[in-house]
Amino acid sequence: MSNNISYLKSKVRNAVLEKRNALPLIHIAQKSDYIQEIIINSKEFRIANVVGGYVSKGSEVRTQKILKSAIIDNKTLALPKIVNDRIIFRRVTSMDFQGNKLVTSRFGTKEPPNSANIVNNIDTLIVPGIAFDKQGYRLGYGKGFYDKYLARKKGLFTMGLAFEFQLLENDLPHNDFDQKLNALITESRIIYFDI
Repeated sequence: MSNNISYLKSKVRNAVLEKRNALPLIHIAQKSDYIQEIIINSKEFRIANVVGGYVSKGSEVRTQKILKSAIIDNKTLALPKIVNDRIIFRRVTSMDFQGNKLVTSRFGTKEPPNSANIVNNIDTLIVPGIAFDKQGYRLGYGKGFYDKYLARKKGLFTMGLAFEFQLLENDLPHNDFDQKLNALITESRIIYFDI
């Protein structure tokens, strides 16, 4: 059964990634602007003292404005770092971006340096994903890092970012260890899920 779910996930992941990777850069930029504005103006972002985010890559919804806004608003900003196949979040400042202190991980993502302080008390976490469903499940890149992290950390508010077509009509295949999000933001709306 588990192999069948993995196969189905892989099929959906590849189909949605292919569509996302075909988006013109101008569309990615424009739609990302809308999505970032919705997040920055959301109640959950405004009241958060500690925001967890990530530096977008490839055809992902851009996150630069969200990260910059967190720093400008004097929030603690934490970015993910993979250590021993687990995600931890480390604090970053504007100097880490300006001084180019972020390092490229083995997955091609930008991570905070090892010297940055570990952050354990995230209020609002921005979560990447490839596909999402209307139940709040997400399909990531297949390593399970975020699901494992969210299973350990209860009480934080999780928000996924997606272009509207990444929100699927059908339910995603999922296992018992897959974690639901609290909300999903697309270029046209914010959707809250019952968890």
